[in-house]
Amino acid sequence: MSEQLKTGSAAYSDAIAEVGLGHGSYRQYLPHHLRYAGTDIDHDAVAVARQRNPADGYFESNILAPNFGSVAKDQLAGLDTFMCANVLEHVEDDELAVRNLLSSLEPGGRLLLYLPAHQALFGVMDELAGHYRRYNQNDVPRIAGGEPIVQWAFVNPITAVSWWFNRTVRYASLNATSINTQIKWFDRWVLPASRLISPLTAKHFGLSLYCIIEHA
Repeated sequence: MSEQLKTGSAAYSDAIAEVGLGHGSYRQYLPHHLRYAGTDIDHDAVAVARQRNPADGYFESNILAPNFGSVAKDQLAGLDTFMCANVLEHVEDDELAVRNLLSSLEPGGRLLLYLPAHQALFGVMDELAGHYRRYNQNDVPRIAGGEPIVQWAFVNPITAVSWWFNRTVRYASLNATSINTQIKWFDRWVLPASRLISPLTAKHFGLSLYCIIEHA
């Protein structure tokens, strides 16, 4: 994912806001020259991120709230890019969330999205993570709401196969030892190979879906 974030942010942004910090931030993967702000609905997540990178700006917000755009602009002048990595699948009304994000940008601003791909892969681990859905190719124009889609691609195809086999396994939690062992093994041995073949499967299959939507 870090490659997509670097490419998208470096090409389009001077000031970027990361929406949905969760338990960590992707700030470390972004070009250092960017002006950056991070936001989340969770107070503790914002506090931890602020402590980790005190030079950047962090604030609490709700992307479903009518005043989201004005709150974001107050925190980061010249905001031209939003980044949401593994966030929209946790939001029940994803179309409203994307509409709020895009309408908060000036014309030409970009929304970078990284989403779990293929509803057919939806399973136990998605349920444990609090996902409402995974995203198929047809979902990109749905959430874009008529706005231009600059780029999209599926990534990480090999790991998607493993996710499919795991979709019915009953894990007690996402912190189960068996899951953590699989993650370590895949990060070390499978992910490098998956990156090599991703260009061959980019329009068809992958664990995740990456896209860039422009506010016209």
